[in-house]
Amino acid sequence: MMTPDEILGLVVEELELRSVPYMVVGSFATSFWGRPRATHDVDLVVQIPVAVTQDLASALDDRFYADAESMRQAVEQYSQFNLVHLDTGFKIDFWVLGTDPYRCEAFQRRRREPLLSGGRLVYISSPEDAILSKLLWYRETQWEQDFQDALGVYEIQRGRLDEIYIAEWVTSLGLNELWARLQTEAVQPG
Repeated sequence: MMTPDEILGLVVEELELRSVPYMVVGSFATSFWGRPRATHDVDLVVQIPVAVTQDLASALDDRFYADAESMRQAVEQYSQFNLVHLDTGFKIDFWVLGTDPYRCEAFQRRRREPLLSGGRLVYISSPEDAILSKLLWYRETQWEQDFQDALGVYEIQRGRLDEIYIAEWVTSLGLNELWARLQTEAVQPG
């Protein structure tokens, strides 16, 4: 049975063959930069042209449930679609990049890192954006795991983070209270 890493590797390969810009976000990203944890799906932000959706769905439909029409509609509406791996049920959620200034800047700041087994390089959100995105999700859903994911990245990456970048977006996004809570709850090094 394929692992989540292998499944993600298949999808990344198809995206890269089509020159589709992408970025791994969510729990995969926070597990890379912070504390690893199990997850039942992977989230990708993509900048995919409508013209590519049919070709991508066709390339994946022998291994994934991939609905080309849903993909096309999501791209046109800057929304979300998913693929489900047929053998395992593992889900990959695609979030189509829109025009939101923060999301666009986060996408531009993505990094190529050895995320997958064998050291395979993939594009992943920066640790700063992993923190900010998880705080945004926490504010929206109040799901404590999102806050804990952000906290884990902060604790592990502290001292290597671009604190000026974080501070600017914390203010712009209205995350001041959550950022203060995160810094208060962080385990102090030493």
